[in-house]
Amino acid sequence: GRYRESMEERIDFTKNPNGVLNCGCFPLIRLASPLGNAVGSLKQIYLRGIYKGTAEVVSCDTLFLSEIRKAHAYLFMGEDTEIVRKAIKRRYADRKGINWETQRVDFVVLRYLKEDNRLFKQD
Repeated sequence: GRYRESMEERIDFTKNPNGVLNCGCFPLIRLASPLGNAVGSLKQIYLRGIYKGTAEVVSCDTLFLSEIRKAHAYLFMGEDTEIVRKAIKRRYADRKGINWETQRVDFVVLRYLKEDNRLFKQD
């Protein structure tokens, strides 16, 4: 069912901001989704089509975009808060009707299930 599908979501990255995908744990900021970003969910992580590993959601905090702080921003992209907020808005620009005053985002922390040499190569 739908729950099972969200538990095994594939996430494709075209970039590796701040080198976070090379760490054992890494953050994401995504549109809020209680089901999709639930603690325990598994994500298949790919970078430019290359499998990096399977990661589990170990933490998920739901915030308004205005509540993203420096700690979130620097861990996520290695950039200041305003740059990160603008990047998130650009990322979801194709989704019409998002009101960023009311739309929530999830600050998600993922942990790779199994260490793999591929995870720690520089990109």
